[in-house]
Amino acid sequence: MKNTFYISCPIDTYSGYGARSRDFVKALIESNKYDVKILSQRWGDTRKGFLSDFKEWNFMKKYIIPQMQQQPDIWCQITVPNEFQKVGKYNIGLTAGIETTACAHQWIEGCNRMDLILTSSKHSKQVFENTSYDMKNNQTGENGKLELTTPVEVLFEGANLDVYKLIKKFENKELFDYINNIPEKFAYLFVGHWLQGEMGQDRKNVGLLIKAFYEVFKNKSNAPALILKTSIGKGSHMDRREIQRRINSIKKSVPEDKLPHVYILHGDLSDSEMNELYNHPKIKAQISATKGEGFGRPLLEFALTGKPTIATGWSGHIDFLDGKLTPLMGGKLNPIHATAQQKDMLIEGSQWFDVDHGHLGHFLSDVKKNYKQYHPKSKTLANRLKKNFSYDAMKDSLINILDEKVDDIPTQIQPSWEKLFTDVLVPSKIKNVLEIGCYEGRATSYICSEFLLDGTNYDLVDTFGGSLEEDGMAGTAERLKEDDFIFQNFNHNISFYPNINFNINKGYSQYILPKLSKSNKNYDFIYVDASHRADDTFVDAYYAHKMLNKNGVIIFDDFGWKDPKNSHPIVSPELGVRQFFTMYKESYQIVINGYQIGAIKII
Repeated sequence: MKNTFYISCPIDTYSGYGARSRDFVKALIESNKYDVKILSQRWGDTRKGFLSDFKEWNFMKKYIIPQMQQQPDIWCQITVPNEFQKVGKYNIGLTAGIETTACAHQWIEGCNRMDLILTSSKHSKQVFENTSYDMKNNQTGENGKLELTTPVEVLFEGANLDVYKLIKKFENKELFDYINNIPEKFAYLFVGHWLQGEMGQDRKNVGLLIKAFYEVFKNKSNAPALILKTSIGKGSHMDRREIQRRINSIKKSVPEDKLPHVYILHGDLSDSEMNELYNHPKIKAQISATKGEGFGRPLLEFALTGKPTIATGWSGHIDFLDGKLTPLMGGKLNPIHATAQQKDMLIEGSQWFDVDHGHLGHFLSDVKKNYKQYHPKSKTLANRLKKNFSYDAMKDSLINILDEKVDDIPTQIQPSWEKLFTDVLVPSKIKNVLEIGCYEGRATSYICSEFLLDGTNYDLVDTFGGSLEEDGMAGTAERLKEDDFIFQNFNHNISFYPNINFNINKGYSQYILPKLSKSNKNYDFIYVDASHRADDTFVDAYYAHKMLNKNGVIIFDDFGWKDPKNSHPIVSPELGVRQFFTMYKESYQIVINGYQIGAIKII
């Protein structure tokens, strides 16, 4: 009998993680070694529906299941590492990569929950292995370091050579005509989202690229074109207008009458349509001034055409771009700008690559001027990539890694609190559940699938937008937008449990719990994972105690969590939990005392 292999991933989305998921799952299916099952997830605000839109991927739908049916032999999550959870007997975390010199401590903590980490590039592997944080050991009280303990393997993103190949026939007439009608005979192509940060501060460095292009070719006869295959993540008309506004602003900073043309290519394209774009005879080279890539998939895909690819000489794409065969620009590492920082993603204090402006201008000019010298080297690179960075090569690498690393699957590995509460957390004893802090509902889904019978009453409390200790964004448009997507994801996750009686209380626990207590609510199981401030945690615990039945179970998640930016005890849950159990020490039998605290109410 084949081992069950569950993959939780955004397989149906128009995103880089979606493409990675589809390739990974397809490789597993084609290996015919596993019983593959897919739990389809959202990916931020990216659009779903990819599998339906492209018939060649329709076959994957039959592998999608609405909810977990059993504990998997092998569990894999394809997402950012802070979301990794140990669910299966053997647990794999697959992440696309790291664009900077360091990752958040939540990423290291997430990776350490798994048995194996797969990432896209040598650069990402090195960052994982070299990142560490000063942390306090909750068991010994001694100061130590938080660092990676889980092994990491590089699984590159292979290109499908049946798709990414040289072609002469173009199926998308509209796309072909759009490029063909551009008056310039020589065009540079840029591919990527134009996201966070102002000009020169966004990760893809689109603004600076445009400015350099204007400066190099201003007032030049026979100037090339620059085609931007870009968006700011949404694909709307407003999105396109914002991009045009940014371009116009950059144009004003170059005070010349005659500037070269920058064209916007906006909207979703299929893999085959992207290949048609790469192969169009007017597109002669690709240019990227990126500050950092986890891998750089479009750079690989374009390089397979044998046309020159100009890129920065740092981060994930260096795995496949050889500086002897393609122009790589120099520069230096600098801290990422405040406008580009993202919580748990692009973190304060990490660095990325700032391209040398002279190199950027030189290669823009030189590749066009001396194209015949660059083109043969690019063809040599393309032949090498077809052998070493194809989808088939990736599939072989994946199966080899799994054969080596997942040789003996344990008979059963359970979360510590499930294992210890085997005689307590049984469906027949759980009629009413309270979860304080549920975010997107991952713990909710696990509790429902493992412990609850149809008809169980399940109360949930959350702001769906962060807790009090991080509420500097409260009320802002950015936070409200984030809240909306968190709540959407939560509703999606609990939709797989229609026979559980959910009661959603949206708001801060400090306000909602007193109301639940006054309504004489009582619970058999309470899970606490809300604000991580000690005072907030104590208040949550106090009201949970008032509503927990005798012989009921309470679990405090993230007891061992520490804020690396602030060592004061008030900003961590430990002090609040310890104070609670000191006050009610006669009422509880503590059965877990580690990163989580679990206890049974005995009186």
